[in-house]
Amino acid sequence: MKNTKKLQWLLGMAAGAAMLAVSAGCHKNAPPPTGNAHGEDFRPSSEVRDTRRAFAVQASNGARADATLRTYHFDGPQLNSLGEERLDLMTHNSESASPLVIYLDLVPSGPETSKRQEAVAIFLKDHGFKDDQVRLQLGYNPHSTSSAAGSVAPDQGAAPANGGPASPMPPAGYSPAGPANSGR
Repeated sequence: MKNTKKLQWLLGMAAGAAMLAVSAGCHKNAPPPTGNAHGEDFRPSSEVRDTRRAFAVQASNGARADATLRTYHFDGPQLNSLGEERLDLMTHNSESASPLVIYLDLVPSGPETSKRQEAVAIFLKDHGFKDDQVRLQLGYNPHSTSSAAGSVAPDQGAAPANGGPASPMPPAGYSPAGPANSGR
């Protein structure tokens, strides 16, 4: 009986030691980091991620394509934070087009228009742009508009402008309000 208890005690100690060794693991055989984060490694929040970089390029391209500042980009005669952000986006990739044309969609004879033009010019000079790199132009950007004529359906029975077949005539008794409301 004494031997059985000693044997059980030794087996228990051996099992405990084995569990301790398994749970501690061996870090010497861990694979080297590959540079890919799989959830166990969080990048610092200050690091610029590829998705944010792609979104910034798209925002810059959109601001440059529109290239327009409007009255809501100003607080009185000065640029507000929205206007400054818009100009930052327009000028983000400044070497892609020279000169950069910025349209000021403002009332040409407005009392603050010349001061607003001056505020934009000062902002751009403070950000390293020379006079020959930027051109300010009053009015809307004629390159950022399009006609709606191509997307409007032609009148019923009339031939469309593109020379395609005429739209079919509605069936007899058809009412836009539906059959229940046709008597009104």
